[in-house]
Amino acid sequence: MRDIFNQEFETKNKALEKMYSFEFGEIEKSPTNANSISYSDGEFIEIETDLYFSENENSLFSYKIENKENSFRLIVSRKKKNKMISGAIKGDLNMLKDNFVDSKKMIGFALEEATINENWNIIKYLINEPKIGENPIWKAIRYNKVEITINLLNYGFELPNDWLAYCMNKDSIDVTKELLVKKKVHLKYPISELKTRWFNQEIHKDRNTSNFVRDFFDIPNLDDILKKIKY
Repeated sequence: MRDIFNQEFETKNKALEKMYSFEFGEIEKSPTNANSISYSDGEFIEIETDLYFSENENSLFSYKIENKENSFRLIVSRKKKNKMISGAIKGDLNMLKDNFVDSKKMIGFALEEATINENWNIIKYLINEPKIGENPIWKAIRYNKVEITINLLNYGFELPNDWLAYCMNKDSIDVTKELLVKKKVHLKYPISELKTRWFNQEIHKDRNTSNFVRDFFDIPNLDDILKKIKY
């Protein structure tokens, strides 16, 4: 997507007022968050971000409101509609194939939309492309898609480093429960992946997934969690 508006406001209401002033179709709030991580002064800083979408006949629009300490930044982005992406959204494999653009960027867009809409037929087709880029499990975790995550694991993809920190960061509670309770993947969890600044930051947050992970291991702090893990 290409940014078409980027401005800071003193209050969230002013940012929302500006957002709703754009006539780019009916605006809907995303059910998932778009929190971002930045690195500053030797530590990770998370910026809580509200995400909204709209569309008109020609384009898709995203609206991000970054909730900073003393201000609220509104970022509006636009992406022209593409039949390849429409095929990914609809789960129409023939439409995607007929309008396929062989670029890493477009394949990434299509994979994200197929994941959001849980279209495994599209995902299965795309993950066989050499330009797939990142491990597609990242997207499945981000959007809390249990079935897609399991399908990818069964297909041969491996959980990436910091997958549990990412689950907590995105508050992907359903994926976390599936992997820890049913699949018990923590029994093979490398200790090096737990000894990260990011995991240590996320495990102490008051979120559904962070609280669940602490309760699952039945211990309140990271050092004890490390002792609890079996290797």
